[in-house]
Parts: sequence; C-alpha cells; structure tokens
Amino acid sequence: MSYLPGDVQAKIANRKTEFAQQLTEIREDPNLSEAGKRRKIQAAYDSAKTEVDKLRGGAKEAVDRRQAELERVLFSVADQRDQVAAAVSYRDAQDRVAGLRLDDAVNLMQRALKTDDELLARALFQKAWEHPSEAWSTIVEAYLSAYPLRRKAATELADLLDARGGSTARFVDEMRHGIQKPSELRKRNEASDELPDRPDTGGWMHR
Repeated sequence: MSYLPGDVQAKIANRKTEFAQQLTEIREDPNLSEAGKRRKIQAAYDSAKTEVDKLRGGAKEAVDRRQAELERVLFSVADQRDQVAAAVSYRDAQDRVAGLRLDDAVNLMQRALKTDDELLARALFQKAWEHPSEAWSTIVEAYLSAYPLRRKAATELADLLDARGGSTARFVDEMRHGIQKPSELRKRNEASDELPDRPDTGGWMHR
C-alpha cells in the first residue's frame, strides 16, 4: 500500500515506461558512441527524475497536510469552547499520564470515561496511540468506543501512517515509484540499493 494517490501512481508508471523506452532506443542506437549514449541517457534520466520527484513531492505535501489535520482533530483542543482553559487542562492531563504503566493507564481511562473527563481520556488515548504495542490498543479502542465520532479520523490516520510506514516501506516506495539511475550513470564503487538494517516504526500499532 502506498501513500500516493492512484492518479499520481498512474502518472508515475506512465513516465517510468516512457523512460524505459527512451533507454532502449538510446542503447540500441548504432549512430551513437558510448560517450554519446551516456550523455543522452543522463539527459533522459534527469528529465524523468525531475518530473517524478515533482509528482511525489506534491503528493507528500498533501499527505503531510492531511496528517496534520487529522492529528489536530484527535490530539488538540481545537474543538473546545474555551481553548485557553482547555489547553491548560490538557497539558496537565498529559503530564499526569506521561509516566503511567499500562495497567494504571487502563484503570485511569475507565475512571475518566465514567466521570466524562474527556480531556484526560484524550491524553490517555494519545499516549496509547503513540505506543507501538498491541497491549495499548485496548485504551485506543475504549476511547473510540466512548467517542465514536472520532473513529473515522482515527481510522484514516491509522491507514495513512500504515501506508507511509517506516524506513523499509520508504525504500520499497522508492524502488516502486522512483526513477532508478541507469547502470551507465553509476560509479563503479557506488553502493547498490540496500534494504535498511531494520525498519523504524512510529505511533500506535494499528493492525
């Protein structure tokens, strides 16, 4: 799954196909010297990479904006009538839950929901969301069950984060949707594409 919209993926695929055809034509041109082929390949590569990077960059900016919007919906006090007072209360709640262990956090969430202390529940929800552990998902589910209008935003954010993934996902996305440098343009000692040593993960383990 990629964070890139389907139309952007289609445009990139078309441009990669066009680039591949250009490479074939240049490599098979009997009228070009090896140096001439390299120059034309460099020009074709630069053009294709610039276009694809622009498509990917525009999509990334849109995703960044959407992620920020969803995080504001879920983790800010923008929906509170008195935002100044709510911000103070929310910071206090965040400080209160910061060092909690899972069992204590579960118990505190139960009390917060019983007393309708939404800001405390929200602070616990945020803490649980940021823990890459299935165990903390019980707190996430408890909050979303109590405040079902937030589930749509939470689901969208979870899907978006899953699509963006960690370093391994970014590597795969680069291989799938990036323009790879032709062999003629690589230095002999240039490192081949390698998988990262380990993927980095962030945020709630959604699945």
